Amino acid sequence: MPYAPARLNFSQTQAEPPLAMTLPANLQPPGLSTGSRLLLLGEKTEPRVTIVVRVKDGLIWISGTENPGAPGERVTAVHIVSGDAQYWAPTRVELVPPETLALRRIGPWQRRQRRAHVRLTTHGIDVELLRLEAGDETSEARWREGFALLDISAGGALVNAEAGMQAGECLRCRFHLPRAGNFDLLGRVVRVRPAPRSTRRHLLGIEFLEIGLEQQAALRRWIFAEEARRHREHKLRRERGER
Repeated sequence: MPYAPARLNFSQTQAEPPLAMTLPANLQPPGLSTGSRLLLLGEKTEPRVTIVVRVKDGLIWISGTENPGAPGERVTAVHIVSGDAQYWAPTRVELVPPETLALRRIGPWQRRQRRAHVRLTTHGIDVELLRLEAGDETSEARWREGFALLDISAGGALVNAEAGMQAGECLRCRFHLPRAGNFDLLGRVVRVRPAPRSTRRHLLGIEFLEIGLEQQAALRRWIFAEEARRHREHKLRRERGER
């Protein structure tokens, strides 16, 4: 199935904005230190996961990516704290002597916590997954197929996928919804549990990290329309059974 995913604008307003709190300028998010994973979102590059080497004086030294962006380019750094929230900050790509890659924070961190979304069970919808690991470059060849989308909301999804993925991993999900079109969304695995009656599959709870206004609205419209369609079909079947 051909895909022509819409360009994700990570800076645009949400249809249902996350609850946000701006941290004081000198305050770092909890747990941001050597060895932490940091997700980078840029306007000209694919999302990529990096490893924090050091954090000091407004600079975040990173490693694990060959394409962080050009010096001077602005990127959004996302630090995800399990059980807490997402922390977002605007940064600028810099090269610090002797050519150590660093991000300079150019604005305060913002704590974001999403509102609840209506979730709908899905039937017969396939999803493709692309794992975003530190040091890996995004490639069409690394997309994995054959996974089932079990339920979906405007904020996340439940996927039946292969074993081996872990909570905290970042990935991209692409799928097609009838009468709604194609979606290519950035997400993060928030929980993993074994699939029933299988030792090689897991159920992945995936949180969509950021989606555009149009795509979020399209997901919400599809969920409500599909819910109404199923209700009508159920009512017709019940009426036919009573006759």
